Order: sequence, then structure tokens, then C-alpha cells
Amino acid sequence: MRPEAATSATAVVGGGAARTPGEATGQAVGNGVAQAVGDGVARAVGVVALVPMTAAHIEAVMWHEAGMFGPEAWSANAYREELADRRHRAYVAAVDAAGTLLGWAGMRVVGDEAEICTVGTIPAARRRGIARALVRWLLDEAGKRRVRVLFLEVRVDNDAARALYASEGFAEVGRRRGYYENGRVDAMVMCRVFGKGRRAR
Repeated sequence: MRPEAATSATAVVGGGAARTPGEATGQAVGNGVAQAVGDGVARAVGVVALVPMTAAHIEAVMWHEAGMFGPEAWSANAYREELADRRHRAYVAAVDAAGTLLGWAGMRVVGDEAEICTVGTIPAARRRGIARALVRWLLDEAGKRRVRVLFLEVRVDNDAARALYASEGFAEVGRRRGYYENGRVDAMVMCRVFGKGRRAR
């Protein structure tokens, strides 16, 4: 899929009770990033909250989608289909105190394997740890769903995203030639294996 957006683009994820972008709850504390709890209520740490991504976020996503993903951009209908599949998909959004969308991420889960579909932050909100918070939300959700191995693809020329994933326990397992930009850019395939008890090793 397209997790190349982690530090230079964007992503999506869901789960929990539906909330609109303006419904992030919790009190700002310090300069961190929030964590989303399983029932869909957001705990805010600093000025950013992670909330379940819903159809209400799609309009804001589309303002950034083409600019961030270029030829790999998804349509609004594609996002609706992703969010509708609660059994095999998990999507999350990062919002500020006013409910403005800052980033999103999502993954597909089939049995004990999963694949990150998209991750990233909007350009104006980068370098604040939001992409890392989104990735960690996905890792936590994968653990809850008893995933054994989590895969992703990332552009080989996106050093910042590759470094982020490596720092979160992902390792290279292969390449896909010409995966991005209509055959011009290769993808690195990375994975993170979850050990006994479904904790990542």
C-alpha cells in the first residue's frame, strides 16, 4: 500500500465508536501526542488527539490527498469503502484541539497478518511526532487483534519514513520494482514480527 507518507505524506485508521473531527476529548497536558482508547474516546496530551477515523474526516483528507500522494492518491469513495470494513480495517485520525485534521493512518488485517495501508501527517503539522504516534497506534491495535506479522511498503527514496519505521521495529524483507509514480520509484517492503503473546520483538 502507501505508508511512504509517514513523515512526508499522510495516512488513515479507525476502530471504536464513531466521533466527528470536532469531538476529540481530554485535557491538554504538556507537549505530547494523545492516545486513542478502545471505546473511541480520545485522551489528549498536548494539543493533538488520536480519534477513530470516520467518514466525517474524508472531506478534510481529500484537501491533502493528491498533494501528498500524487499518482497513488485515493478517491473519497475508496476511503469510504475502507472505513466501512470495520472487521478487516483499522483507521485513526490525528486532530488538534479545534478538531482540525493533522494526520491519519490505517491498516488491513486478515487472520494473523496485517498490512499498513497509509500513514502520514499534513505538511503544516510535521516534525511534531504525529506520524510516530499514528504508527504506534497501529502497532497497539495490531497487538489487540493478535497479529503475528505486520507489513508495509515505503518508497526507497524516503529516508525519513524508512528511519521512522526502522526505529519502531520494522526490518526490510524485500523490494517491489517500480511500485510508485507509475513505475519510476521502487518500494521497500518492511515487516515487524510479533513474538509470543503477540508482543513485538
